[in-house]
Amino acid sequence: MIAPGAGRPPGSGPRKNDRVIRRHRRTFRRALLAITTIVIAYLALMPNYGQVRFRIVPLPLYRWLAAPEHDWFVNIVAFGFFAAVVFLFGSDPERPTGNLLSAILAHRIARLVALLALVCAIEILQKWIPGRISSMEDVCTGWSGIFGAWLLCTLIDPQGGK
Repeated sequence: MIAPGAGRPPGSGPRKNDRVIRRHRRTFRRALLAITTIVIAYLALMPNYGQVRFRIVPLPLYRWLAAPEHDWFVNIVAFGFFAAVVFLFGSDPERPTGNLLSAILAHRIARLVALLALVCAIEILQKWIPGRISSMEDVCTGWSGIFGAWLLCTLIDPQGGK
């Protein structure tokens, strides 16, 4: 059995393919995080005149999700998914932290606190958006989704976020 990297001279460093793969992973992480952030921000902050309908969701499912009594479920799932993306792809473990903000957000607890503050900020902003209602219940359901994602990500990868 040949050890990995046995054919390379000592001290030659990682192969070019390894760097390309790491760069593609980093690009994928950033793209997924950016797309998820934009979608969550749009859905949470767009005006709601009761006429918004997503054509990709089947009508019976849309009617069920759009009902006011199911708002808690939508908040838990949306913020849970967003938090899972942030916890799993929010920091790059292969890259050293270059500045203070990236060093702080490299820790899972700091990302948890930032997400909890984001839910509060969204609810405060919703006070001034036409057709939106700001409520403490939405804060609690958003936090529930975030805590659920944090617990799940911690169970899956206990050392992943320090």
